[in-house]
Amino acid sequence: MREINVYIGPSAFDLKNDFFSEFNVTVYPPVKRFDINHLLASSPVAGIIVIVDGIFFPHPAVGHVELREAIAKGWEIWGLSSMGAIRAFEMRNDGMHGYGYVYECFFKYEDFRDDEMALLYNPDKPYHPLSEPLINIRYFLSHLVDENFITLDTSENIINDLAQLWFGYRTLDLLEELLYKYGCDDGVFLELANFKKFRVKTIDVINFFSERPWGS
Repeated sequence: MREINVYIGPSAFDLKNDFFSEFNVTVYPPVKRFDINHLLASSPVAGIIVIVDGIFFPHPAVGHVELREAIAKGWEIWGLSSMGAIRAFEMRNDGMHGYGYVYECFFKYEDFRDDEMALLYNPDKPYHPLSEPLINIRYFLSHLVDENFITLDTSENIINDLAQLWFGYRTLDLLEELLYKYGCDDGVFLELANFKKFRVKTIDVINFFSERPWGS
């Protein structure tokens, strides 16, 4: 069985502490430039790399060159949820595999941008989030539209309002203000109280390991 190497941070915040215990997994902090090079240097046998979260400041982001090198050496690389989804979309024709709702958003929405995955968070475990990624809010609003709590126009207006802000300003408190601004009823705020279940970056991680799409 090949070892699975997972780079993950705030997307694991809502996961149980023993979530990865049933898998042959080594868990690393969010990936940054040269981390993949270091992994290859320390692992003589090609395994599986799963990129979820990544750093783009103050360190450079994980590079395309190091990912291509790993693929060329036989490593199976998956990207989902956050930085992983970004790199998987950019390298979808270079042998990297993409997975999940976040990854599919790059194909579904013309206005979808990399910064939808960005958030402020405590840099130490358990990576406590200090803001809310716009992708999670988009997923929540899509649910509200599907359940007829709000109109598609209201959803698009809120997304546009938040998209114009620096990602660190996107919080659930601000989302609540915008829902009031657009005249949403009480049912919406009951849904908002259960926002944890709409954190789709984490949902993608849970589904990925449940489905186990990697090779044997």
